[in-house]
Amino acid sequence: MRAPDGGDVARQIGRFLVYEEIGSWDAGSVFRAFEVRGLVRPAILKTLSPALRDRADCIEILMEEARIASELSHPNILRPLDVDEGDLGWYSAFERAHGRTLEGLMEESRQRGVGLDANAALHIVIQVLNGLAHAHEHTDAAGQPLEIVHRDVSPRNIWISYAGNVALGGFGYASMRGRTNLPTPGIERPRLDYLSPEQVAGENLDPRSDVFSMGLILYELLAGRKAYDGSALDIRAKARRADIAPLRRIAPHTPAPLERIVEGALTVDPNNRYPSASAFSDALVRFLVAHDATFGAKRFASALAILFGNVVRDERQKDDQIRAELFTQTEAARLLSFSSLQAFNEPSFSQPSASLRQLGAPNQAQPKGHGLALGQGHGHGPGPGPGPGPGPGQMSAQGALLGGLNGLAANPVAHRATMPSPAPGSPTSGLELPALAPAGLAPTPASANIAAAGSMETAFNAGAPAPFRPKLLSAAFILAGLFLIGLTIFALSSDRNMRLVKSKVRAAFIGRKPGATLIIESIPPGAKVFINDDDTGKTTPLTVNNIESETDQLVRLELEGEKAVTETVNLRASTERTVTMVFKDAMVSLELLTEPSGAEVLINDRPAPQFTPLTMDVRVGQPIKLTVKREGYKPHEATLEPRRGEPVKLDVKLEKTAELLAAEEEEAAAIKESEGGGERGQGRASPNRRPKDKPRRRHR
Repeated sequence: MRAPDGGDVARQIGRFLVYEEIGSWDAGSVFRAFEVRGLVRPAILKTLSPALRDRADCIEILMEEARIASELSHPNILRPLDVDEGDLGWYSAFERAHGRTLEGLMEESRQRGVGLDANAALHIVIQVLNGLAHAHEHTDAAGQPLEIVHRDVSPRNIWISYAGNVALGGFGYASMRGRTNLPTPGIERPRLDYLSPEQVAGENLDPRSDVFSMGLILYELLAGRKAYDGSALDIRAKARRADIAPLRRIAPHTPAPLERIVEGALTVDPNNRYPSASAFSDALVRFLVAHDATFGAKRFASALAILFGNVVRDERQKDDQIRAELFTQTEAARLLSFSSLQAFNEPSFSQPSASLRQLGAPNQAQPKGHGLALGQGHGHGPGPGPGPGPGPGQMSAQGALLGGLNGLAANPVAHRATMPSPAPGSPTSGLELPALAPAGLAPTPASANIAAAGSMETAFNAGAPAPFRPKLLSAAFILAGLFLIGLTIFALSSDRNMRLVKSKVRAAFIGRKPGATLIIESIPPGAKVFINDDDTGKTTPLTVNNIESETDQLVRLELEGEKAVTETVNLRASTERTVTMVFKDAMVSLELLTEPSGAEVLINDRPAPQFTPLTMDVRVGQPIKLTVKREGYKPHEATLEPRRGEPVKLDVKLEKTAELLAAEEEEAAAIKESEGGGERGQGRASPNRRPKDKPRRRHR
């Protein structure tokens, strides 16, 4: 469990306690959080990564997301709580129901080998479409449309509550009337899977682009796989053409009427799509009603409880306990004096004197003198100590909020507490705090506290002085001499020591960044991989685990006979990214058309990324074995030798098999016989009818 500073600890940002990372966005991470004041509401907190905290465009995205969402009031749109600057940069906070993102839900479903049924999938999509419809149709005070287009509809921006409710967030990239300098979403793999053709092409967008994105999400929920597969380049090419396999080919159990609805949202031409999110939603509702399969929030919640019962229960218990602790502690914090509350703005750090206190660890006996006995179920008032403020050994208000979260059943989380600087000569509290130093940085002795309040100071608590006794006079002189020697040494190296202290505190505060995963692909594959000029000894495709994050990494690929290609990447901690690098001169275009279309293509006995018509790049200078197969037709094989600068185009007419010809003849005969039998049957059924060519006999 990661806090936003990279350490495995809970942390307060502004008025929120952040305790678990649940996802990421283009410029940072997304966390579960709680307000630590007032109502103690659960929240979703979005932060910026360290490398982007000073980027004006990234800050603008956070602010615009909150501003646009604040314009909207709908149960299917996440409600903003705050946008502000904290000690780790700018952040935005949104109201959170107990649950997770649709992306997290789908991942959990895949890991457990279970899936949501069609009714649950339609419930999710209908709710999001209702929120989109509200955004698309929203007007200002004068009744003029705001022309909002989300532009970033994807599972990671959809929040699913375990109560069965669904809400859409992520309006940071949304276009709106009057918004200038519109940011362009980064074309990352997670987003690329959900872009409309016109969005990939860089064209102007309207609400029908969001309709297409929702169609892709519905397709994935029903099929159990994404609409596109392959490398990022393959997906981009497919997305421009909306090259998507028929839903019933992937999921044969899908009712044909539902497949037609999905196809109506996934047409290349926006003019042939559902004209609005409302129209798409209405079509899905009509389908449910026609099949007597109405599906509300309660049934959806029941389905989630069945599929993810243990996960739901554990997460609920954790959330409920944190909220209860925080609510009690905010009440206790009000009893502290104003001077103690000022500690909220004074970050301070303390190394542990013994073992780590973690969320989920058994309660340990506390020495006397604690002002707030947190997590103990009693003693929430001020403890012993002189004056109205916290006495020696008492926690500050922020320490109460961050330090008292004990006994969680699942996923223990170390917490970071904040202590006020002890008064000179006062005894230490004995409170055991989590180690802030990253791996490899030894904690300081228990007798030394490192405090930061404007400038860095070192304070040594030697305990209360013993009463002066004449028989200890000689010992006192010896100690005084040692003190003078130590003071001299300290003075000579004070600058160096202070720099060391600062660096250690900074390292402890920021924490070691977890690594990331980099997947390196090349077109063509088989290129040698160099990272920061170091030869990995491997060739593409290559997966590099635990690569250093938040740091520029130079990737160079070398292929025999070709000019090397390079790319610089910078990965966020604990993320995965795929980089596809192309040796342009080593590739030519292959265009393959077949009659009939829809044939499977094998290149060197490996499936091509799509059925015919097929367009893809192939390697020059190497023979290619091409096999084309379609059910009912004879396989077609050919050998190609692509040349540099000469695109390859093939038209293949497939030959029917004898079985298919015989089946077609039988079918034609049956049709002919049924047509003839129908005419005879009509004649027998109407014996009084006279053939048209026989004249009527006149009676005299």
